[in-house]
Amino acid sequence: MSGKVRRENDDDEVKDNDRKRVESNYVRNSSATTPKRIRRNEEHVEKELINEFSSNSNIELNPKEKSQGSAQLDNFYASFLPSSQYYERSYMHRDVVTHVIVTKTDFLISGSQDGHIKFWKILTSDYLKQQQTVATSSHSSKANDDQQEEINSLVPLPIQFVKHFRAHLGPILAMCVNVSGTLLCSTCSDRTLKMFDVLSFDMITMVKLDIIPLTCSFVDSSRQALSKLAVSDSQSSTIYIYDAKTLNIKEPISILSNIGHGSSVSIISYSSQYDLAISCDQTSIINYWSPTNIESLPNEILFKSKLDTDLFELVKRKLIPLALEFNNTGDLFALMGKSSTEKKLFLFNTLKGKILKVFDEHLEIYKQLHERLLTKQQESEEKKLNLNILNNVEYSRRLTIEKDLEKNQSIYSLINLQFDSSGTFLFYSTLYGIKMLNIRNNSIRLFFGTTENARFIRSALYQYNKSSDNNLNSTILFTTAYKKNRFYLFTRNNPQ
Repeated sequence: MSGKVRRENDDDEVKDNDRKRVESNYVRNSSATTPKRIRRNEEHVEKELINEFSSNSNIELNPKEKSQGSAQLDNFYASFLPSSQYYERSYMHRDVVTHVIVTKTDFLISGSQDGHIKFWKILTSDYLKQQQTVATSSHSSKANDDQQEEINSLVPLPIQFVKHFRAHLGPILAMCVNVSGTLLCSTCSDRTLKMFDVLSFDMITMVKLDIIPLTCSFVDSSRQALSKLAVSDSQSSTIYIYDAKTLNIKEPISILSNIGHGSSVSIISYSSQYDLAISCDQTSIINYWSPTNIESLPNEILFKSKLDTDLFELVKRKLIPLALEFNNTGDLFALMGKSSTEKKLFLFNTLKGKILKVFDEHLEIYKQLHERLLTKQQESEEKKLNLNILNNVEYSRRLTIEKDLEKNQSIYSLINLQFDSSGTFLFYSTLYGIKMLNIRNNSIRLFFGTTENARFIRSALYQYNKSSDNNLNSTILFTTAYKKNRFYLFTRNNPQ
């Protein structure tokens, strides 16, 4: 019987306390105790079981998507993404963690239900080398042993705590960062809006809005001189645009009240490639608009009327939009919609406004798949392979949590979608763990945290592509969990 040790990091002091998890099954990475043939069989069967979750789509795969070359390219992209089914570490807040955001400046920002915000520096190999160079140059002949030990101690840690803000008196409604990763905005139901400089991890402005905000999003690219912040009103369909660069948050530079929404806007997502914003309201209306020119859409948009698109599909199905995310190029966006009887994931062509694929995410689908998985697992018991499949008791417990979660709209709306940098894989949380969906061939690459005692909610994917070192914190999947005062880190490493 072997154990897995995982780091659990405490509050501001970030003290390391080793937590030992004793698994009832074998040690997955122990080559000394597991014969190679059995490990190969196990990987084959587990891959087969994962493929049972292959998602149905309304579009058939074309020959290029079925080619061997495409599969090899998928494997190449996946090699830069987390691959461990177990979380490697977790870090604490004093209350339930609700938000995690990764910036292009290699920072992680986490927010909790008590209104507290924490800044964390993601420790890349290039950053650590820079720190070592600075320390060495400042002590050229007589190096300070204490400082050197402090720098060396950073190497095995994925992130380092930087600063803690008691930002709001109530729960954080929304958090967003700009495209360049230099500004952070947070809002609260007490009408407060706070702006932070990410690089100096300092709060630079605080205002009391005239409205109760619902969501916020930066709607500008790094090429534009003006930094714009869009904030929706929870009591109307109006969207307010503020100048975030001059910090004139009190007076909006424009007010959008006639772009076609009939209720409060719950989602605002922006593509800097096309200077295009997409907003969704609580009556399932989806609208395109350009923050630079409100009167017209960007020239790249290929439709003149929404009647020529599939943007009314959620209205037809009576689905409420939960989350929307663009891929890196802005050519595609994923949209999750839900009703009392359905839950669908849509993949849209941005420029045409047409649906490319539809994936069914309703609980009944997972129930049917779970039953098939248990049957296959029983068949594999003859080979003595222990797989990460939920038993009936654990599945029933998660199903109960899921039904309670669906009743709590404020928590359920925190579920988000995350594309990888290649646009091939999409990450989002389910009752079976965090799903890594290959949108090219409709298959499931992996489920993260299936056997963990947590229902994961919101995720943020970090990919560092500047360094040749692919082993040191090059990719991390950060995630929050239901009623947990921790956020979790999935990497390419299993718990040591």
